[in-house]
Amino acid sequence: MKFQSPHGKIATSWTLGDDNRFTLDVEVPVNTMATILLPTDDPDSVTKNGGSVSASSGVAVKGIVEGRAGYEVGSGRYSFTAMLNGSASASD
Repeated sequence: MKFQSPHGKIATSWTLGDDNRFTLDVEVPVNTMATILLPTDDPDSVTKNGGSVSASSGVAVKGIVEGRAGYEVGSGRYSFTAMLNGSASASD
């Protein structure tokens, strides 16, 4: 999905892998912030651009918000990956 805002293009796309890994690609325009909510209650399963979210600059962890892992990001392109809610218990 793409949207041309007054600040620039906002874009998102997502995929769901066979292993129940959800990937969200986000583009945030210059001089703006975005709140990202991922459909997981396991923040330890979340990565950003292939690395640890906690070790990432430019990402503020908001914790669990309405059962989803929440993050605040500044302008840029991001790729978040997480295990879907209930995925770990479904495979046990």
